[in-house]
Amino acid sequence: MNIPLKENERLDDLQNGYHIIQNTRDFCYGIDAVLLSDFARVKKGEQALDLGTGTGIIPILLKAKTQGEHFTGLEIQEQSAEMAGRSVVYNHLEDAITIRTGDIKEATAIFGRASFSVVTCNPPYMHGNHGLTNPHLPKAIARHEVLCTLEDVISQTAQLLKPRGRFYMVHRPFRLAEIMGLMMQYKLEPKRMRLVYPYVDREPNMVLIEGLLGGIFHSFSIFFSLIKLLIFSAFCQCMESDQLFFAVFFKLWIGCICLLLLRQVSDKCLQFFFGDLVSGYHCQYVLCHNIFSFAFRIR
Repeated sequence: MNIPLKENERLDDLQNGYHIIQNTRDFCYGIDAVLLSDFARVKKGEQALDLGTGTGIIPILLKAKTQGEHFTGLEIQEQSAEMAGRSVVYNHLEDAITIRTGDIKEATAIFGRASFSVVTCNPPYMHGNHGLTNPHLPKAIARHEVLCTLEDVISQTAQLLKPRGRFYMVHRPFRLAEIMGLMMQYKLEPKRMRLVYPYVDREPNMVLIEGLLGGIFHSFSIFFSLIKLLIFSAFCQCMESDQLFFAVFFKLWIGCICLLLLRQVSDKCLQFFFGDLVSGYHCQYVLCHNIFSFAFRIR
């Protein structure tokens, strides 16, 4: 299929059966978009949204590698959105990919709450006042938080995702603490993280992160609050009747229940919170040790 290219545009082969139109004067996709599409997981029948899709590279790559039902790209720059739409038409993907023009800050108003199982984003990495801002507006929008902030992305994602929906993002490691804080604030539990090193002897320059809306540790926090209440109540009742042995036995039983439940949590989730220096089994030991320590604590 022949689509006339405009000034400064080129047609790039993605080496997966698809092509993409890019403007050499504007921001072209980089390795971060490729890594994000490889990191993200879209299951069969799921619908995915890419916030700030730019040229539409991530929806096209995800369509090539996953069995997702439909992919949507949201882009605020009309010129980029129109170009992404022509790439979709060129690849005959009109039934699988939709490109919408709109602001990330208004994404929930555009699509509605709980509309997607997966949300991906390759957002601007730099604060508005961090580093030199490119005088060419399309590149400035792609690199600096000119039109949206990190909190805008995460807050909108939390509203767009269905319960237990997944969020995938690529960013810079120097903002990792801020990313974690905002994700926890909006109930997006961090579940998986991958650091990207440019060279074996260099510090990482990118981080890929996966979050789960209403993740298991958020649910477990409610469960453990109830367990603590039961333990304390039972202990007080037993102490009134001098049944200290029964109190200790009851706490041991509660601790065993916690242990069995924790064994259902994947080692990778545990390692995320304790780091790669310890094994998943050691992580389980640490968590269970803390629970049993609480269970046997005499107040």
